[in-house]
Amino acid sequence: MVRLPAQALLRGRRDLHLVQRNDEGKRCFTYGNLRTLCPHGCCDKDATRTYVPCGNGRCEETKRIKAYCHCGRDGCGSALARLLLARAMRIAFAMGKSSEEIDELFGMTPGQLRRYLIAASHYGEDTVKMWNDGILQVDHVIPMRELQELLGPFVKKDGDKKEPTRAALMANCIINLNLLLKELNGRKSDTVTEETEQGIERRYEVLMRAVELTTPGTGVWIYPHPTEEMDKVEVDMDILCELMEEDVAENGGEIGCEHLPRY
Repeated sequence: MVRLPAQALLRGRRDLHLVQRNDEGKRCFTYGNLRTLCPHGCCDKDATRTYVPCGNGRCEETKRIKAYCHCGRDGCGSALARLLLARAMRIAFAMGKSSEEIDELFGMTPGQLRRYLIAASHYGEDTVKMWNDGILQVDHVIPMRELQELLGPFVKKDGDKKEPTRAALMANCIINLNLLLKELNGRKSDTVTEETEQGIERRYEVLMRAVELTTPGTGVWIYPHPTEEMDKVEVDMDILCELMEEDVAENGGEIGCEHLPRY
């Protein structure tokens, strides 16, 4: 093992103040909290700027972090759809157990959801192993933040009961779900490119071809598009998966990250 001289170690410790923290500039001067989550409403200023008052990431009514607040106001509850999706994925790639949440959110069984995601995967036969190894993540092709601004709240309250809204169901429609390398998903921004929109429309066309081939009474009912308000359509998942595999073989499946450099 190589040992650094004592003087080098001391010099390194003295220079630690020169290392910029990843969140520098985002924390409240008074309390050291992230400004969006600081509950004190501080109004920070420095020599160059006046910062947005602290707490804009918290609900004005409940003071909870907006993503986890279920009051039903605009901007609140965005995490509900993500939490349901995370639970759905754990079940779908585990023992194939049934779940009311999956049926409500996606209109299909865990097994059908699993098969679709594999059929639409860019990574072919390695998909299941890569998922189990933690290399893949479920990505929303059109980001949730963009969809919430476009569609409205993701959660509604009925007494003490909290339910996903139509907007949440549209955001989680299957053509908006993609298995993506964790490394790519981490670098993906909320920007929706023209290539991303084209990829969604191509998947929508595949879905509607499957709908046309579905015998009435044999399919599942799902929302067909993440941004266009449409009635649910009935689709045979076996037909959809076969057509989607053909489309991925021809066009690839890494939609939403076309602009990112690889490796």
